[in-house]
Amino acid sequence: MYEEIYLHELDTGMAESAEYEEEWISFTDEEDEEEVDAEQHVFKDDDEANRNNTFSKKLQLWALSHRITHAALNDLLEIVQETTEYYVPKDARTFLKTPVGVGKQIASVAGGQLWYQGIQNTLQYHFRTDAEFRSGQYAIGHQRRPTPIADITGLDIIKHIPVSDDLHLLYSGFMKLFVVGHAEGTLSSFPKWTLEEQEEVSTILLKTRLPVEINRAMRSLKYVKFWKGSEFRTFLNHISIPLLKGRIHDDAYHHFKLFYVAITLLSSSILKDFGIMQKHF
Repeated sequence: MYEEIYLHELDTGMAESAEYEEEWISFTDEEDEEEVDAEQHVFKDDDEANRNNTFSKKLQLWALSHRITHAALNDLLEIVQETTEYYVPKDARTFLKTPVGVGKQIASVAGGQLWYQGIQNTLQYHFRTDAEFRSGQYAIGHQRRPTPIADITGLDIIKHIPVSDDLHLLYSGFMKLFVVGHAEGTLSSFPKWTLEEQEEVSTILLKTRLPVEINRAMRSLKYVKFWKGSEFRTFLNHISIPLLKGRIHDDAYHHFKLFYVAITLLSSSILKDFGIMQKHF
């Protein structure tokens, strides 16, 4: 017994000239049995499971990115089963986790049809969990090697670790907020630098001699809104500690020094390679 669902994929463009691609998808009892078989498959060890998971994720991404037909993917999955040690299901729908019962969720709206998954389902699909990270499901592009941070008791990899590169998170993010805030008075808890203080800071910035490997010279606070991320990085790593002393509140300066030391330690290639920080948590 099977259910057939007729799907319409609406191409982008004006509704009056929209073209539709039609595809019949059948969901059978045989596919349900295959899903159960996939759940019961046992790997020899964790390394084998992780390798298999990485291979499957990359193959899924390839198939979806290039819009490989189910028929072609079925043939490829059969070849993988017969010629490699990787475990993959034999049906493309199971392999791609094609949702069942989509046809019942399609509603007619003005100018076409709408499939609404719901906010909760969409969020659960796009936002992963700590358990999924630890099981290797982030391996594609995000999880290049095991991390000692995962051994820290009580740490949630997803909730407790910022997900951004240092350029946007630290330099174009926090440091821009910090410097611009003091120059323009947008930090409610801290006083704005006076015109005299701003001129003094700008003079120091322009006269500072930087290491030869830093190609971009510092500009005055007059252009702070146009600073590049690399300029905020230079300010943090090479100028901030001596310049800020006496120019911001003592408590704020002490807190900033802790921030500076933390960033320095966590950015160290030596600590990253040898996991020295692990024993300090």
